[in-house]
Amino acid sequence: MNELSIKSKVLEILKENSEVDPGNITEVSRIRTDLGIDSIKLVDVVMSIEDVFGVDVDIASLTPENFSNAQRITQYIIKKMENTAKEVG
Repeated sequence: MNELSIKSKVLEILKENSEVDPGNITEVSRIRTDLGIDSIKLVDVVMSIEDVFGVDVDIASLTPENFSNAQRITQYIIKKMENTAKEVG
């Protein structure tokens, strides 16, 4: 799965859980302030990410560095997938 397809799927997940018009969501839209995703909805986002990408998201990773927008979430997923591949390979 390449970066573009990961980002597209992340945006889809955010659109499903957002309080705003999906047409206004971009890769740099901030999860809390722009999209209205609160801590309860963030749990749904994380569960969807785990299901779709087959990665485990630990609570310590739920930082602005990793989960502030689709772009950062995409980078986090890529890193997690690379680490998983290294562990398996």
